[in-house]
Amino acid sequence: MNNADRDDDIDLLLVIDNRFIWTTRFFIVSILKVLGLYRNPKDKKASNKICLNMYLDENHLELPVAERDLYSAHEVIQLKPVYDKDGYYQRFRSANSWIAQFLPNSEVYHTRHVMNHTPGMNAKGNLMESFFRKIQLWKIKKNQTKEIIRQGYLRFHPHDNRGDILKQFEVKLKNYKG
Repeated sequence: MNNADRDDDIDLLLVIDNRFIWTTRFFIVSILKVLGLYRNPKDKKASNKICLNMYLDENHLELPVAERDLYSAHEVIQLKPVYDKDGYYQRFRSANSWIAQFLPNSEVYHTRHVMNHTPGMNAKGNLMESFFRKIQLWKIKKNQTKEIIRQGYLRFHPHDNRGDILKQFEVKLKNYKG
């Protein structure tokens, strides 16, 4: 959409194997923190920081009904796949076909499949996932703002602008109609 400012962060939506959502989040956040690239919600300067604001597992690609509005539709069509394992981007767009009600002319990017093998899960993997889930939920609950945590769906937007943006749109639409 080419509407980012120089001081903006980089938002990522990650689609993750349903067996590893918490483990993956733990390691990605840890790596970004070590590299100094993690966008902490309290950061005043966000430029070139990575904001991991949404995680979906492969079995929960459809956005919740409560979030199906013009704002979410616009956010989804702005997505540009960086890495598309097993065609998840196409599956995500198909699962969210409701977007056409708001933006019927939106385009879908075409991606290449870059990986066809998913590592197997074993008892150690289950224990790790449970461990990382408990640690992160404990930490999230200590500082919770407007995060949404559901099975297969994690959304981290401590400052959700949805309401303000939709109100601004309504005002502009009324002014346009005259």
